[in-house]
Amino acid sequence: KGAFVVYRNANSDITRVHRATRLIGPKAYSDDVSSVRSIVYGCFDKDFNFKRNNDYFEKEDECAPLDVSKLEEESRKIAIINSYPAMLYPQISESVRYVILNTYHSGTLNTKSQSTVEFLKSAQSKGVTVYATGISDGAQYSSAQAFNELGIIPIKNLSPVSAYVKLWLLSSMKKDPTELMQKSI
Repeated sequence: KGAFVVYRNANSDITRVHRATRLIGPKAYSDDVSSVRSIVYGCFDKDFNFKRNNDYFEKEDECAPLDVSKLEEESRKIAIINSYPAMLYPQISESVRYVILNTYHSGTLNTKSQSTVEFLKSAQSKGVTVYATGISDGAQYSSAQAFNELGIIPIKNLSPVSAYVKLWLLSSMKKDPTELMQKSI
């Protein structure tokens, strides 16, 4: 069960099956796609025989399925920001309730930057919840150690687009996203 993306990257003989919630979009100047941590659901060989990836795992659902018929304009309450070193953060508009910070490299944000700190203080003062994506389990860079004190909630092993859709759904259903963002649904 679920939604999947079947795709063959350029210069490859293998058609891979990606779980939609784990899909990472193409990099600049490329139409190749990949999955979080490069773990695909399975693949088809040259003769189109399917082989499930034994290393792929999916948690059991940890809450009831979300009702997509209740989607509202909650997406306007979500700001997505792609972070990079020495960036200047935007002002947070009054309609924004959530921010998704897409980290760079391996879950890195410049948490010592004055611009970053001011942005996060502004978010806290406005009651805006800030999530960070691009973070996996295991070792983390020193910048991630400051997430808690800066009010950043890391979302591990979830692609940025999946985090956005999940947050949109939870917000539309008037559910507490902080409780459910890291749960399997």
